[in-house]
Amino acid sequence: MAAVGPFARKIREAIEVQGLFRGTSTDKLHELITQFECCNWIPPDSSLKDPWEPRVQRKRQVWSQLDTFCSSHRVNKHRLLAQDSVGHYIALLAAIRNHPEDGDCDLVHRMDAAHLPAGFAQDRLMDIVELLKTKKCCAPDRLAALYLWIKKLPEPKPKTLDRIAKLSTP
Repeated sequence: MAAVGPFARKIREAIEVQGLFRGTSTDKLHELITQFECCNWIPPDSSLKDPWEPRVQRKRQVWSQLDTFCSSHRVNKHRLLAQDSVGHYIALLAAIRNHPEDGDCDLVHRMDAAHLPAGFAQDRLMDIVELLKTKKCCAPDRLAALYLWIKKLPEPKPKTLDRIAKLSTP
């Protein structure tokens, strides 16, 4: 990771120098997905109280960009699901957040939980499931199935477990 950090910084700087993105909206979406997935290359900084904060902060920035993109672009949620990666799932969650609709509950349920690691990805997942519940985009039986699926997330943090427990209440 130490070897990749300087290289990644140089790429980031080169991208900033180039200015505005000139590709298609599909290209932009794929770029953001790739940026999110590359966040895992950011090594922990042992000089900080929370060594993972630089990585989490970058994920928040990319999430914000994905969220903004999905607010102004309707994306094919089924295609994002089919790509079966954490970056595509994060984009799918941003798309659902901005355009929730019937059937989204089933899309979330079809995600591979192994691609939703503890921390940022599971936090965004819980945000979306809570949104779907609030907006009543899931039939009660679908919500119950989703609740059972969420209970199988890999290594959830205590905060996530608390949020899961609250889902079962009406």
